[in-house]
Amino acid sequence: MHKVTPNPPPKDSAALLDAASRAAHHALPPPPHTNGYLPLFSINAAANTEALLANAYETLNGACGLVQDLAETMDGKQRCQLLAIGQLLELTALLVDRAMKQKCPVQAVKEPYSTYEADPVWELSSPGEAAMAAAQSILILAEPPPSRPR
Repeated sequence: MHKVTPNPPPKDSAALLDAASRAAHHALPPPPHTNGYLPLFSINAAANTEALLANAYETLNGACGLVQDLAETMDGKQRCQLLAIGQLLELTALLVDRAMKQKCPVQAVKEPYSTYEADPVWELSSPGEAAMAAAQSILILAEPPPSRPR
């Protein structure tokens, strides 16, 4: 029997796969990082400098305290090494503190108006007077309120 329609041309599967690959790459987003590096932690890009410096300062002070506590339990060379690490942490905390003061200076807060007749502690002439004024203000605050008649 004779066939009415001719056979289709031979398929070139390599050209077909190449065309499909080009179409898929054009339509799909690029793949994620291909170098295999994925960060474990990230910092919010919108975080302000003051918050970053404050967190770094607190972290350094916490690490310094941990090293100081650990150094108290050690003897000899290990203790000296821990104290040296603690000193490096303290110096780094001082650097962060200075950067925080330069980048984000704190505005002076005006003391609220006092209703007491006594001079404020910082205006007294001697340390003894300041201590007496502080003790009196503590006693004033510690006095119980007057009792109400029943």
